[in-house]
Amino acid sequence: MGPYVRVGGGIPAPGVVAALMLALALPGPSLAVGAEPARGQPVAQESVVGNYLAGRYAHHRFDLSAAANFMARALDEDPDNPTLIGQTFLLTAAAGWMTEAVALARRVTETKPDDPVANYVLATEDLRAGELAAAEARLDQLPRENINRFLAPVLTAWARIGQARTAEALTALEASPEARGFDVLRRLHLAFMNEYAGNMAAAEQALDGAESSIGRMPFRVMQAVGGFYERRGRIEDARAVYRQYAEDVPESFVIEATLARLERGEPAEPLVASPTDGFAEAFYHMSGALQRDRVSPMALVFGRLAVHLRPHFSEARILVGQILEAQGRHREAIAMYRTIDPGSPFSWGTRLRIAGVYRSLERYDEAESLLRAMAAERTQRFDALVQLGQMFRANDRFAEAVEVYDQAIRLIAAPEPRHWRLFYARGIALERSMQWPRAERDFQKALELEPEEPYVLNYLGYSWVDRGENLEQGKQMLLRAVELRPRDGYIVDSLGWVYYRLRRYDEAVEKLERAVELRPQDPVINDHLGDAYWRVGRTRE
Repeated sequence: MGPYVRVGGGIPAPGVVAALMLALALPGPSLAVGAEPARGQPVAQESVVGNYLAGRYAHHRFDLSAAANFMARALDEDPDNPTLIGQTFLLTAAAGWMTEAVALARRVTETKPDDPVANYVLATEDLRAGELAAAEARLDQLPRENINRFLAPVLTAWARIGQARTAEALTALEASPEARGFDVLRRLHLAFMNEYAGNMAAAEQALDGAESSIGRMPFRVMQAVGGFYERRGRIEDARAVYRQYAEDVPESFVIEATLARLERGEPAEPLVASPTDGFAEAFYHMSGALQRDRVSPMALVFGRLAVHLRPHFSEARILVGQILEAQGRHREAIAMYRTIDPGSPFSWGTRLRIAGVYRSLERYDEAESLLRAMAAERTQRFDALVQLGQMFRANDRFAEAVEVYDQAIRLIAAPEPRHWRLFYARGIALERSMQWPRAERDFQKALELEPEEPYVLNYLGYSWVDRGENLEQGKQMLLRAVELRPRDGYIVDSLGWVYYRLRRYDEAVEKLERAVELRPQDPVINDHLGDAYWRVGRTRE
């Protein structure tokens, strides 16, 4: 048996399944773009208290549709209760029931005129009705604190631009306080607004500022910068931006499609072409920021508003799906992913995500069918095969994992450092299926590509010592792995267990005690420590 690792873990997820690179194309029922999510029909309770408690429980379980239904029933029975009004409003907004959310937001502002979320919902409705002055008035009254420091000034500026008050809007946004972490997004909106107003030099200056203030270019910045260069006729500059992103995220299907579009000479449409688009973009940005900070309930509200304003906003739909998935609402996540246009460049990545959700639901046959179909559809891409191999490994189907990893690796003409994960993954599957010579070669290949990778050092070093081979080299590998990952209980356990196998029991106890401190609830590590205690005479322990 190899070193103790979490089966299916230890390998960072491929870049192709990174956030905002994903989409779908599956047969079956789907939610029509622009439609609100379906409302559930929970079992009716007989009292305000019963419905309220049921709603609180459903909310705790992240079943927001059921929670909203229960709270709405409670509110029907106690219609003037301000607490119920506020909670039901937030739940309906998070569930995407915008018709109900708008009506409840008006009631919220009757007692709390400056409630931020209610005013954002109502400003969105004002915008949709063409009442931009009303939207501006709502936003102006919000205190400029917390998330409002970023979001309210941007939305206010878009409302002013919609009223042909461009100079006033830009001046106010440029002078707004720089909220930590949001300066890049503020600069992006300045660029969008200037381009919308025809101020190309100012738009370019804002984009340059956004680009220079970050390291690796995020996806949305890449889209904005590259598309702007295209519209300015700077095709080679756009191509350079896209190729750099392709180098940073080489498995991205979206950038592959973007480069193909560029070569066909098709134009890049602006990301933001109206104040409505600007509002949606700002809500999308805020949703993503809150999701990264694990503030998922509010992230979901803002994501829903972005989709409400722009029904065909694929990136926002994907983000909402990711938030639902993070909350464990897997079926709702699949339904949202299925709203992505099958012809969209995001379709490939979201199908990969759907396969991952199937795995979470233990619907392994459906995941396998989807991934095999994708692998057959695009025979030069290996990402679907990699995910299939991960699923097989996680379910102890190691021989089948080897088969699909073989297919994936055959697609790589010249292995690069980033491919170490594939050789490591196949090495684990080979070792677990009793094919040690091949496994050893794969671990050595992975270290050739990434010499200081602690997970590979751990696995190969442990395996050598456990087999009685290359003892000193294996021990040195494990020492280096622990040096690189001193707080990884699994790697520290490997070193301790190697000392045990070498009959250096005192040293084994020292390392295994440390491993148990790092992973106190892990049964295998505790078992190793018990064996070591026995060997040094600490039998009661």
